[in-house]
Amino acid sequence: AVLACNGWRGVEDHARALACDDILIPTIQKAAVSAFSSRDNAAGEDFTLLAQADNAFFETMQGASIFFRLLASGGREVPFYSRIGSRTGAIKGGILLPGQSIPVSTLGLSMSSLKPETAAAIIVVTDDVAKSVDKAASRFVTDELRDAVRLVVDAQFLDIITGDDTLRIPSSPTAFSEALDHVNGKADGSLIWAVAPNAANRLAVDPDHENMTPLGGELFGLPAMVTDAVPSGSIILMNAFGIAVAAERVEIESSGETSLVMDDAPAMNSATPASATLVSLWQTNSRAVKVSVRFAARRLRDNAVAVIEGFGA
Repeated sequence: AVLACNGWRGVEDHARALACDDILIPTIQKAAVSAFSSRDNAAGEDFTLLAQADNAFFETMQGASIFFRLLASGGREVPFYSRIGSRTGAIKGGILLPGQSIPVSTLGLSMSSLKPETAAAIIVVTDDVAKSVDKAASRFVTDELRDAVRLVVDAQFLDIITGDDTLRIPSSPTAFSEALDHVNGKADGSLIWAVAPNAANRLAVDPDHENMTPLGGELFGLPAMVTDAVPSGSIILMNAFGIAVAAERVEIESSGETSLVMDDAPAMNSATPASATLVSLWQTNSRAVKVSVRFAARRLRDNAVAVIEGFGA
């Protein structure tokens, strides 16, 4: 749990109850600093233990996030800032026989850099709440932080890979076949569906899709994940082999001394600063936990993604 695994004193017993590794418990008990990051190496072993908590949080994202599921299912993992070539067309080969021509193919490449983006969420609670949190409350906060980061990552990821040149198929009896023909033309890769909640509801009550539930399942033998990041009425088919992805492990940071603008929809940024009231966590006896992750994605070929629109309309 995020609360238990971030050094909040008074919750070590709950950490064990929530299956945090026993090696994390001494870290919680010894937490003597009021602000820390799981990537800070200054505290030596303690922060090494916290990094393991981050890894566990990262792993839970695979069951909740389209991006992280694709990352674990064959996405072309490459380093940040790599030069990526997105291709159009396909290269064809042939058997060289006496007097027979060799096929000549054309290939279009569009080079771009795989630049990282950062998704983050912050939650603030009082120290009294942190110290008195029980198992259910700790799990609730963990789930809320994970879902906030997941939704932001998935929304940006899908926006990146479903550009203007993506095949968009109006819903029809042949829409699924068209999507599969487009994305699975070479019978290679790892395919996954991303489904809007309202589309999942309709699929779940269709007797032709008995392995599909409102919360996910399978469509035509392929994994299907339901997410609010998919536009209403849409179903997206992706081939992981045709998408370049990169991600760092989740970073967990905690502080009781910083000052924050208590606004869940801040309008200001570095380009358009605006006046705002800062709240001191130290003066209000509060603590903040920030969960963040850097990620990137690029579509490598034009037939890696297909979108079915208007399903169930």
